[in-house]
Amino acid sequence: MKLLYDAHLAYRKIVAKKLMQYGLKSGNCRILTYVSDHPGCLQKDIAENCDVETSTLSTVLSNMEKKGFIERKRFEKNNRSHSIYVTEKGKKIADDSHVQLNVASDIAFKGFTKEEIDEFRTYLKRVIKNLKSSNM
Repeated sequence: MKLLYDAHLAYRKIVAKKLMQYGLKSGNCRILTYVSDHPGCLQKDIAENCDVETSTLSTVLSNMEKKGFIERKRFEKNNRSHSIYVTEKGKKIADDSHVQLNVASDIAFKGFTKEEIDEFRTYLKRVIKNLKSSNM
């Protein structure tokens, strides 16, 4: 598992270099991308899909809102909830993030055949499923 963790860190490092110029941490990229792909989502949806604690997410979203990356709008059916949208500024960064993730993937899979990449992804999905279903 150390190899998997090392690969994760190396991948994040490549992506993080580009994102730091926007004032984002690599974990924030995932949140911004999720909001961009799911306009009007709720905070609980982001927390669930990005594996972030709700209390942590609240602070992250506040910081992203202050930087002009997202905006919150009162949810029509519940005044206590907010729908979350990416701004034009945030959309540009989310799009750039997709490009950076693809660049990092291209670097990571250099020299791999399509079959090897597909097999690797299958194994990773199984590892993730196993880890998420554990009671630890």
